[in-house]
Amino acid sequence: MLKDFLRKKEIIERSTSIATEIMNRYPAKLDTAAPTTNKTELKKKERKLIRALQMGKMDINRTMGEMGLGIYGKAKFYQTIKEAMLDQGYTEASIRIIMDELVITL
Repeated sequence: MLKDFLRKKEIIERSTSIATEIMNRYPAKLDTAAPTTNKTELKKKERKLIRALQMGKMDINRTMGEMGLGIYGKAKFYQTIKEAMLDQGYTEASIRIIMDELVITL
């Protein structure tokens, strides 16, 4: 735990870069569905979200393995990704869904 606390800056940098990659794959504008959205557009959004989560999980797994994080480090990783997505305008409901999916890898 202490080693994770001492590497806080590195953890924040790595998790922010992963959050940015996830947000590039699934932008905040796709997060909210317009009332006129048809089924094909919804399916495209769903596929993009699934792909973003799959790639995010792979990135997180690789980073966790490289860094050898403990409980504090994993919690900080999760929190940083969540805060970055909130700052970019994602809804709390969708962030909760995304984080629930990602936290399985943590």
